[in-house]
This record gives sequence, structure tokens and C-alpha cells, in this order.
Amino acid sequence: MILSALFCFALLLGGAEALAEEEPEKPLPTHEAAFRILDKITGRVEERAVPVGETRRFENLEIQLHYCRASAPEERPETVVFAEIFFYPLGEEDPFRVFSGWMFASSPSANALEHPIYDVWPIACRTLSGTAFSSKA
Repeated sequence: MILSALFCFALLLGGAEALAEEEPEKPLPTHEAAFRILDKITGRVEERAVPVGETRRFENLEIQLHYCRASAPEERPETVVFAEIFFYPLGEEDPFRVFSGWMFASSPSANALEHPIYDVWPIACRTLSGTAFSSKA
């Protein structure tokens, strides 16, 4: 009786250890984020891709992408981006930061760049193959 109880207890401990050793859920691998940029003066809307860990320039804006995560296809669609956006005033070489923070594609009005000239918001995270996991905005 005692041996069977000890055996059951050992099985329980082994199962708990196996559960503790499981890796936490990893985000889907993404390599770039797609941003939609509105030039309010010309009315032009463009989509630009920025790779994670890199910086891309669009006219007087510079976007640095630090993080991008898309939800899995079976989950509620969501794209989360952490970016810094800098503005280069005409005639100046040094930019100033106009945005630093988290952006969500599901609610572009909540955390998007609202600048007198530009609006910027994320629309998707993509893999190397260009597959967009989340593009609802």
C-alpha cells in the first residue's frame, strides 16, 4: 500500500516536472511589419515594410521597428508592434522623436502616430515569404 502510494506520488511529481519543462508559447516568427502611412498634405497613402531591428525612411519620417508579433491564424487577429518614429524637419540634419511605443493594428486610433503632416499605423506582421498573419485594421 505504501509502495503504491509512493509510486503514485512519484508519477505526479514527474508529470508536474514535465509540465514545468514545457516551453512557453512563442510568437509566430515575423521578420517585418507593414505600416500604412498617410501624407495629409498630398492625401497620398502608402504601405511600407520595415524589418524587425532595422530602420526605414519615408520622406521626412524614419521608422525604427523593435518588435512585431502577429497572433496565430486560429486566434483573434491582432498585430502588435513596438516602434520609434522620428521626424526630420526641413533643412535640419538631426531628427526628433515624435513617437515611441506600442501600436495595435486592431485599434489604429488608439496608438498611432498622429502628426500634423503624417499618420502612421501598423497593418500586419509578415514572414520572409510575405505571408501576413494579421491584417485587420
